[in-house]
Amino acid sequence: MESRRKFLKLMAWFAMSVNLLLNPCFSFVRTVYSKARKIILPKDTNRETLKSRNPRSLNTTNLEITPLKEFDTMGLTDHVVDLKKWHLDITGNIKEPRSLSYSQVVALPSIERKVLLICPGIFGSNMCIA
Repeated sequence: MESRRKFLKLMAWFAMSVNLLLNPCFSFVRTVYSKARKIILPKDTNRETLKSRNPRSLNTTNLEITPLKEFDTMGLTDHVVDLKKWHLDITGNIKEPRSLSYSQVVALPSIERKVLLICPGIFGSNMCIA
């Protein structure tokens, strides 16, 4: 009975050790494999051909940056908001939930970054300075 317990403990220790050693290797292999599977799009790719494609499978680094003014509006364009009553609620898995008024949001410093904007269901746009 005692030798069986020792054997099971040894096997459990061995399995955990192998997992600890090989898990980073498998993670690295998965990352490399996912990057290798991406299709590299040439600079002159027509964005209309990308509408039904999965963005995760595409490498868009060669595509030109789309100016922000060329992005179309989706949804309501005639929606009226009372900016004196409007507020932005910041909640979720954060230390301090907040509620900011419109004037507080506008007073925040602006930041410009190159980001990939993907419209739900359509991959019709590329990077944009936003």
